Amino acid sequence: MSGMTLQLAREMQDRLYEAAERSHRPVDDLVQGVLDVYLDVYLNDYLGDDSDDDDEPTNEEILSDITQGIRDALADKGRPAREILAEIRKELGHDANHSSRY
Repeated sequence: MSGMTLQLAREMQDRLYEAAERSHRPVDDLVQGVLDVYLDVYLNDYLGDDSDDDDEPTNEEILSDITQGIRDALADKGRPAREILAEIRKELGHDANHSSRY
């Protein structure tokens, strides 16, 4: 697996470590899960849409959405990743028994 470095505010780092500890998961897995869900939704909502809408999000908007997603996950807001991914798979017509780590 290749690596990537992200610059996060100290508060965000502390929250990630706290959430990882509470969920008994490595922080890398926690962040990976949040990003997997975000990108699945992003690919479906933005890139999967065949309309003539040229309003693509900027890099700043994408990063802001990712940051907000991480904040929401750390605050136990939102829905479980399994639930969201199952919904996305259903909308895309994928087999509901499709194996996944989430």
